[in-house]
Amino acid sequence: MVFKLVRLAAEAADTALAAAVSPPLEMLLRQSKERAMTDAEYARLVEEEKKIGYVDFDNYKAERAIRDRFTVHPWWEETFRAARRNPVTKMANQAEWAWQRLTRGWDDTALWSLDVYWAKAMSEQLLVMADITHGHPDDEEFPEFTDWTAALHKNAALLAAYANHFDIHDNDEAKAVIEGGQEAMRWIADHLPILWD
Repeated sequence: MVFKLVRLAAEAADTALAAAVSPPLEMLLRQSKERAMTDAEYARLVEEEKKIGYVDFDNYKAERAIRDRFTVHPWWEETFRAARRNPVTKMANQAEWAWQRLTRGWDDTALWSLDVYWAKAMSEQLLVMADITHGHPDDEEFPEFTDWTAALHKNAALLAAYANHFDIHDNDEAKAVIEGGQEAMRWIADHLPILWD
Protein backbone atom coordinates (compact mmCIF):
# COMPACT_ATOMS: atom_id res chain seq x y z
CA MET A 1 0.00 0.00 0.00
CA VAL A 2 2.82 2.40 0.89
CA PHE A 3 4.56 1.83 -2.43
CA LYS A 4 1.30 2.32 -4.31
CA LEU A 5 0.93 5.75 -2.70
CA VAL A 6 4.58 6.57 -3.37
CA ARG A 7 4.13 5.57 -7.02
CA LEU A 8 1.02 7.75 -7.36
CA ALA A 9 2.92 10.71 -5.90
CA ALA A 10 5.87 10.00 -8.18
CA GLU A 11 3.63 9.83 -11.25
CA ALA A 12 2.05 13.17 -10.26
CA ALA A 13 5.50 14.72 -9.86
CA ASP A 14 6.60 13.38 -13.26
CA THR A 15 3.41 14.71 -14.88
CA ALA A 16 4.10 18.15 -13.43
CA LEU A 17 7.74 18.02 -14.56
CA ALA A 18 6.75 17.00 -18.08
CA ALA A 19 4.18 19.81 -18.25
CA ALA A 20 6.82 22.33 -17.19
CA VAL A 21 9.56 21.24 -19.60
CA SER A 22 7.48 20.34 -22.67
CA PRO A 23 6.75 23.90 -23.94
CA PRO A 24 10.43 24.95 -24.17
CA LEU A 25 11.33 21.63 -25.86
CA GLU A 26 8.46 22.00 -28.33
CA MET A 27 9.65 25.55 -29.04
CA LEU A 28 13.15 24.20 -29.83
CA LEU A 29 11.68 21.63 -32.23
CA ARG A 30 9.50 24.24 -33.92
CA GLN A 31 12.50 26.56 -34.33
CA SER A 32 14.69 23.80 -35.77
CA LYS A 33 11.95 22.88 -38.29
CA GLU A 34 11.58 26.52 -39.30
CA ARG A 35 15.34 26.86 -39.79
CA ALA A 36 15.51 23.56 -41.69
CA MET A 37 12.82 24.78 -44.14
CA THR A 38 15.51 27.08 -45.58
CA ASP A 39 17.19 23.90 -46.88
CA ALA A 40 15.77 22.96 -50.31
CA GLU A 41 16.02 19.20 -49.74
CA TYR A 42 14.22 19.44 -46.39
CA ALA A 43 11.44 21.55 -47.92
CA ARG A 44 11.09 19.02 -50.77
CA LEU A 45 10.78 16.10 -48.32
CA VAL A 46 8.13 17.93 -46.28
CA GLU A 47 6.13 18.71 -49.42
CA GLU A 48 6.42 15.09 -50.58
CA GLU A 49 4.99 13.90 -47.25
CA LYS A 50 2.07 16.32 -47.58
CA LYS A 51 1.29 14.91 -51.02
CA ILE A 52 1.40 11.24 -50.03
CA GLY A 53 -0.35 11.86 -46.70
CA TYR A 54 2.00 9.96 -44.42
CA VAL A 55 5.58 10.04 -43.16
CA ASP A 56 7.88 7.69 -45.06
CA PHE A 57 10.53 6.29 -42.72
CA ASP A 58 13.44 6.93 -45.11
CA ASN A 59 12.23 10.49 -45.65
CA TYR A 60 11.90 10.94 -41.89
CA LYS A 61 15.53 9.87 -41.36
CA ALA A 62 16.70 12.28 -44.07
CA GLU A 63 14.59 15.10 -42.59
CA ARG A 64 15.94 14.39 -39.13
CA ALA A 65 19.55 14.51 -40.34
CA ILE A 66 18.97 17.86 -42.04
CA ARG A 67 17.01 19.27 -39.11
CA ASP A 68 19.78 18.26 -36.70
CA ARG A 69 22.17 20.53 -38.61
CA PHE A 70 19.85 23.46 -37.97
CA THR A 71 19.11 22.67 -34.33
CA VAL A 72 20.50 24.83 -31.56
CA HIS A 73 21.12 22.86 -28.37
CA PRO A 74 20.94 25.10 -25.29
CA TRP A 75 22.62 24.04 -22.05
CA TRP A 76 19.30 23.10 -20.43
CA GLU A 77 17.99 20.88 -23.23
CA GLU A 78 19.27 17.50 -22.01
CA THR A 79 18.13 18.19 -18.44
CA PHE A 80 14.64 19.03 -19.72
CA ARG A 81 14.57 15.89 -21.88
CA ALA A 82 15.60 13.80 -18.87
CA ALA A 83 12.74 15.34 -16.88
CA ARG A 84 10.29 13.92 -19.45
CA ARG A 85 11.60 10.36 -18.91
CA ASN A 86 9.69 9.90 -15.62
CA PRO A 87 12.72 10.08 -13.29
CA VAL A 88 10.71 10.24 -10.06
CA THR A 89 8.57 7.24 -11.01
CA LYS A 90 11.71 5.30 -11.94
CA MET A 91 13.22 6.03 -8.52
CA ALA A 92 9.99 4.93 -6.81
CA ASN A 93 10.00 1.72 -8.85
CA GLN A 94 13.63 1.01 -7.96
CA ALA A 95 12.86 1.48 -4.26
CA GLU A 96 9.86 -0.86 -4.46
CA TRP A 97 11.81 -3.52 -6.38
CA ALA A 98 14.67 -3.32 -3.87
CA TRP A 99 12.17 -3.83 -1.04
CA GLN A 100 10.64 -6.81 -2.86
CA ARG A 101 14.08 -8.38 -3.30
CA LEU A 102 14.80 -7.92 0.41
CA THR A 103 11.46 -9.26 1.61
CA ARG A 104 10.68 -12.03 -0.87
CA GLY A 105 13.93 -12.69 -2.73
CA TRP A 106 12.77 -11.46 -6.15
CA ASP A 107 11.05 -8.42 -7.60
CA ASP A 108 8.26 -7.85 -10.09
CA THR A 109 10.74 -7.32 -12.95
CA ALA A 110 11.44 -11.07 -12.88
CA LEU A 111 7.93 -11.59 -14.23
CA TRP A 112 8.65 -9.60 -17.37
CA SER A 113 10.53 -12.63 -18.67
CA LEU A 114 10.27 -15.36 -16.09
CA ASP A 115 11.90 -17.96 -18.34
CA VAL A 116 15.06 -15.87 -18.69
CA TYR A 117 15.04 -14.96 -14.97
CA TRP A 118 14.86 -18.63 -13.94
CA ALA A 119 17.41 -19.75 -16.52
CA LYS A 120 19.89 -17.05 -15.46
CA ALA A 121 19.40 -17.61 -11.72
CA MET A 122 19.64 -21.40 -11.94
CA SER A 123 22.63 -21.23 -14.27
CA GLU A 124 24.52 -19.06 -11.80
CA GLN A 125 23.47 -21.23 -8.86
CA LEU A 126 24.57 -24.46 -10.57
CA LEU A 127 27.97 -22.90 -11.33
CA VAL A 128 28.47 -21.81 -7.73
CA MET A 129 27.30 -25.22 -6.53
CA ALA A 130 29.86 -26.89 -8.83
CA ASP A 131 32.60 -24.70 -7.32
CA ILE A 132 31.72 -25.12 -3.63
CA THR A 133 30.19 -28.59 -3.46
CA HIS A 134 31.70 -30.89 -0.82
CA GLY A 135 30.37 -34.16 -2.10
CA HIS A 136 28.33 -35.80 -4.78
CA PRO A 137 25.39 -38.18 -5.04
CA ASP A 138 26.48 -41.76 -4.48
CA ASP A 139 24.85 -43.49 -7.43
CA GLU A 140 25.60 -45.04 -10.82
CA GLU A 141 25.01 -41.85 -12.77
CA PHE A 142 27.72 -39.94 -10.88
CA PRO A 143 30.31 -42.50 -9.76
CA GLU A 144 33.02 -39.85 -9.43
CA PHE A 145 33.01 -36.35 -7.98
CA THR A 146 34.08 -34.96 -11.37
CA ASP A 147 31.04 -36.58 -13.05
CA TRP A 148 28.76 -34.61 -10.73
CA THR A 149 30.54 -31.27 -11.23
CA ALA A 150 30.65 -31.85 -15.00
CA ALA A 151 26.86 -32.37 -15.02
CA LEU A 152 26.39 -29.17 -13.01
CA HIS A 153 28.61 -27.23 -15.43
CA LYS A 154 26.89 -28.69 -18.52
CA ASN A 155 23.40 -27.78 -17.36
CA ALA A 156 24.52 -24.37 -16.16
CA ALA A 157 25.93 -23.70 -19.64
CA LEU A 158 22.67 -24.78 -21.32
CA LEU A 159 20.66 -22.47 -19.07
CA ALA A 160 23.11 -19.59 -19.56
CA ALA A 161 22.82 -19.99 -23.34
CA TYR A 162 19.03 -19.81 -23.03
CA ALA A 163 19.16 -16.77 -20.73
CA ASN A 164 21.49 -14.92 -23.11
CA HIS A 165 19.71 -15.87 -26.33
CA PHE A 166 17.31 -13.03 -27.12
CA ASP A 167 16.76 -13.93 -30.78
CA ILE A 168 14.17 -16.64 -30.12
CA HIS A 169 12.91 -16.96 -33.68
CA ASP A 170 12.05 -19.95 -35.77
CA ASN A 171 15.51 -21.06 -36.86
CA ASP A 172 17.74 -24.02 -36.10
CA GLU A 173 20.05 -22.15 -33.72
CA ALA A 174 17.11 -20.85 -31.67
CA LYS A 175 15.52 -24.30 -31.55
CA ALA A 176 18.78 -25.81 -30.29
CA VAL A 177 19.08 -23.16 -27.55
CA ILE A 178 15.46 -23.64 -26.46
CA GLU A 179 15.81 -27.42 -26.45
CA GLY A 180 19.04 -27.12 -24.45
CA GLY A 181 17.30 -24.94 -21.86
CA GLN A 182 14.41 -27.38 -21.65
CA GLU A 183 16.82 -30.29 -21.31
CA ALA A 184 18.58 -28.54 -18.42
CA MET A 185 15.24 -27.81 -16.70
CA ARG A 186 14.26 -31.48 -17.04
CA TRP A 187 17.65 -32.47 -15.60
CA ILE A 188 17.03 -30.18 -12.62
CA ALA A 189 13.54 -31.63 -12.12
CA ASP A 190 14.88 -35.20 -12.34
CA HIS A 191 17.70 -34.49 -9.88
CA LEU A 192 15.87 -32.09 -7.55
CA PRO A 193 16.25 -34.26 -4.40
CA ILE A 194 20.04 -34.46 -4.83
CA LEU A 195 20.77 -30.79 -5.53
CA TRP A 196 22.74 -30.07 -2.37
CA ASP A 197 26.32 -28.98 -1.78
